[in-house]
Amino acid sequence: MTYWKVCFTVAGMEKHASRTQVERAAGSAYLREFGLGVAGYSAILLLVIFVIDFESAGWWKYLAVLAPMAPALWAMAAVARHLGRIDEMHRGIQVSGMSVGFGAAMIAAMTIGFLAIAGLQLRYAGPWIIYGVGMLGWMIGAGRANSRMVDC
Repeated sequence: MTYWKVCFTVAGMEKHASRTQVERAAGSAYLREFGLGVAGYSAILLLVIFVIDFESAGWWKYLAVLAPMAPALWAMAAVARHLGRIDEMHRGIQVSGMSVGFGAAMIAAMTIGFLAIAGLQLRYAGPWIIYGVGMLGWMIGAGRANSRMVDC
C-alpha cells in the first residue's frame, strides 16, 4: 500500500495522517464527481442568468431558472456517495461538520425571518446568506471535528 503524509489545517483534511491507496481513490472519485456537479451548476447558472430575459420570458422561465438544480443534485449525490466510501472516522468528521452547518443555516434563516418581520427586506440576498452560513458552518464544524479526532 502507498502511504503519504500531509499537514493541512483546512476543514476536513487530516493533519500528519497516513492515507491508504483506497482513501486516496475515494478522495479522487469524490473530487471528480463533485467537481463535475459544481462545474455544471456554474455553467448552467451563467447561461440562465445571461441568456434569459426574465422580464419578457413566458411561463418557461420558471423551469429554466431551476435548470442549475440538476447538476447541484448531482453534487449532493456525490457527497452522499463519498460518505459511503470513507471510513467511520472521516464520516464522523463530515457528519459533525454537516450538523454544525445545518444548525448555522437554521439560525441564519430564523434571524433573517425575524429581521423581515421587523421590516428589513433581503429580497435576493436572504437565501444566499443562509446558504453561505450553512456552508461556512460545515467547513468550520468539520475543521473542529478533524482537529479533535486527528493528532498532528
